Amino acid sequence: MHYIADGNGFFCGKEVKTGEGFLICPNIISEFSVDAPSGWEHFWIAFNGAKSDDYLKSINIELKNQIIKFKNTQLLKEMLLILFENSSNAPHPYFYSLTPLFVMLANIDTIDNRKIVISKPEQYVDETISFIKNNFCNNITVNSIARHINIS
Repeated sequence: MHYIADGNGFFCGKEVKTGEGFLICPNIISEFSVDAPSGWEHFWIAFNGAKSDDYLKSINIELKNQIIKFKNTQLLKEMLLILFENSSNAPHPYFYSLTPLFVMLANIDTIDNRKIVISKPEQYVDETISFIKNNFCNNITVNSIARHINIS
């Protein structure tokens, strides 16, 4: 789950801005990028496990890629900054690491109804081939290709 504290970007071709975020689900191709001129400050939390689906269902979130709007955005940003800055000094790191997830879940306002279109795998292949053709003289790595086609 990603939260954009400041700035703009794109998730699966749809604009996302300050106070919004997006959910990326496992094993589903998705892409996101920052709006280069403005940049962004964003937080993300990866979570998985037996209770993940239950947590999402309890606040009416389907397990699919989607854009999320948050409430109390300034307070949410301040809380996340404090939590992430102090995480290494926490007396109980496991429980402390769960706190940002619950803070984000507690501040979800609405789910955006903009249709998210998942890119076709062929698009990634075409972009990768083009990148390799244009950069064959450089030291190409899997990471440089992934950055170019906006996947992680």
